[in-house]
Amino acid sequence: MSQGQPRRPEGGDAMQADRPIKYGDVFDVSGDLAAQPVAPRDAAMLQSAENEDARSKLPADKGATREDAERVVSAEMRNRLDLTTTPGGVAEAVTTAARLNQERP
Repeated sequence: MSQGQPRRPEGGDAMQADRPIKYGDVFDVSGDLAAQPVAPRDAAMLQSAENEDARSKLPADKGATREDAERVVSAEMRNRLDLTTTPGGVAEAVTTAARLNQERP
């Protein structure tokens, strides 16, 4: 726990082995998302990113480009059975960032 991640509460219902890990258990989120179990595809993507140490391979302060957005959209769609992106998700955020970066003088 050296990264300052919150610990799951001990005792009571929290110790049930069949209790799914929820987004609120591992991320600083609130509302409906905090109560939802972590989706297997999200857990797989997080594990993959941790294993690849993606942050160390990216240039510092690189702005998102149209090509970056296309790759993210493609990756997100590949990991969903219905081949769509998540509204308000990573693909939408990177696409918006790329558009804003392109509009800069």
